[in-house]
Amino acid sequence: MQVKLHVQKMVCEGCENRLINALKEIKGVEKVTANYQIEEVVVQLKNKELLEKVIKKIEDLDFLVVGEKDE
Repeated sequence: MQVKLHVQKMVCEGCENRLINALKEIKGVEKVTANYQIEEVVVQLKNKELLEKVIKKIEDLDFLVVGEKDE
């Protein structure tokens, strides 16, 4: 399943890379892209239950998850 998240406080490509690398460490995360310019993180997950872990990891890195974005 694919989830688009509205994530604030990313300010550069370094933030994107930090976030991508951290999320890829979660078992069951298949693909991650991040774009600080449009405040978006797209995550491909094996199952919906992983979403809570993904959000917690993002917030542990001091970014702010505002919510899910519409397709």
